[in-house]
Amino acid sequence: METIKRSLICKILLCFFCVLLICPLAFASVEVGKISYTEGRVDVLRADSGNIVPLREDEPIFVGDIVRTKSNSKSEITFYDKSIVQLAQNTRLEIKDYRLGENNKRESASILVQRGKVRTIIEKYEGVEPFAINTPNAKGTIKGSDIFTFFQGGTSVMLVNSGNLAVVNLAEPELPPVMIPPGNSVVISL
Repeated sequence: METIKRSLICKILLCFFCVLLICPLAFASVEVGKISYTEGRVDVLRADSGNIVPLREDEPIFVGDIVRTKSNSKSEITFYDKSIVQLAQNTRLEIKDYRLGENNKRESASILVQRGKVRTIIEKYEGVEPFAINTPNAKGTIKGSDIFTFFQGGTSVMLVNSGNLAVVNLAEPELPPVMIPPGNSVVISL
């Protein structure tokens, strides 16, 4: 009886350690794009390791990464669904979610502009999920659009160059989204 208990405990411990070894692989970051341009000092805080790494052209971008541009610097990310995000100087952008399906068709995408200025150029495809551009106090949803987003000093500005933008003020999330047509902008303060 004692031998059976030990054998059972050993098997349970072995299963537990196998799960611990496999779990990090399940949560490994997924590559969703590449750096297509850099100028000046640009780095990334890698979600999987917590390391800060300088970025150069053709380096991969993963879900969870936080890309940071310094003074007099800029960068561009080209995602595998052909969407482009351009970062101006002193910008901090987090890739919150980005899932691509068959033929690199976007299933979901969400970025967070924590600070600074970005331009988001989203390809228009039939049957593709919207692209979410978030700031600490606003959420914008776009499809096939060219949008400029700024977040500085507690204020979000979203300017629509082309396409349409649906914006929600996160201070009042129960209100319906406001549609912003091309050539217009919205300002949301904390």
